[in-house]
Amino acid sequence: MNTVKKQHLEAELGVLPKADGSVKYSQGKTTVICAIYGPEASMKERGDKAVIEVNLQTRENKQIISGDNELNETIIRETLENIILTYLYPRTLISISLQVLIDDGNLFSTCLNASVLALLDAGVALNSIIVSSTCFIPSPSSKKDSSICFVFHANKLKEEQEQNDETESTSLLSCYSEGTFSEETFLNSLKESKENSLSIYHFMRMTLERKSLTPILSTLSQQDSSNKNVFMKPKE
Repeated sequence: MNTVKKQHLEAELGVLPKADGSVKYSQGKTTVICAIYGPEASMKERGDKAVIEVNLQTRENKQIISGDNELNETIIRETLENIILTYLYPRTLISISLQVLIDDGNLFSTCLNASVLALLDAGVALNSIIVSSTCFIPSPSSKKDSSICFVFHANKLKEEQEQNDETESTSLLSCYSEGTFSEETFLNSLKESKENSLSIYHFMRMTLERKSLTPILSTLSQQDSSNKNVFMKPKE
């Protein structure tokens, strides 16, 4: 049996006035604060594009999923580098700071979704919106459950839903797993996580539009697959 945590979602934008963008975000009891600083000039600059830096902190500096904090910072940074239009901000640094307040599971997805919200709150241009959901797989033979964290392109996810196409999954950007499971379990987890991720996307969109009268995210159905769309929240 697969278990996707379809938990209560909460988000409060602009919680850190000194940051360029920020959010306090919760999926269930798991809660993080994400702050964006930049784009700003930095000694770490690259001539042709912005440098992305991720700093992840927990209250007790505990591990998030398999590996240490440095590994998870790398995974988050590389995932976000796929959607941030870094070439628009040459010779600058975009710093993403994540502070974990409560870890009740589902932490990686919570951190990633919070980062996307904070980037949009900061007005950083993105080529697409991504959403993440984690599926937990109870293991009767071991003390620790298995888990799969999925990351989806929201526009392609919506297109698959509208076409009712379950044979392909072009919306899947990446996934990270821990433990062992069968192929059937993986496919069932993928299906459940798609449904949950769509709910998370709609929540993110409503959160941003409550703060601004300007439409924030595309309706998705109007997008093409060329990835030429730019998503950004107008700075107030």
